[in-house]
Amino acid sequence: RVLEDAFKGLDIEIHLALPAASPRVSIDACAARFQGLNISRLLFTKIDEADLFDELVRAPVRLNMPVSYLTCGQRVAFFRETT
Repeated sequence: RVLEDAFKGLDIEIHLALPAASPRVSIDACAARFQGLNISRLLFTKIDEADLFDELVRAPVRLNMPVSYLTCGQRVAFFRETT
């Protein structure tokens, strides 16, 4: 509830970051736990550690959320938008 109150009224995109190897039950539990934050996108990390990629396809469809980023390895790239 504290996070919900902190982000209330802000015009921001919230991305739910999940390990790519996460099973369906874990992904759904995380999405439900943070539902009050109005998550708009999914971000999958550690794709280099995943053996199966079915949830990378199924979760966005099931949760009706697009994927914003996929990360591989220990480093997360930061992208800067320029005008």
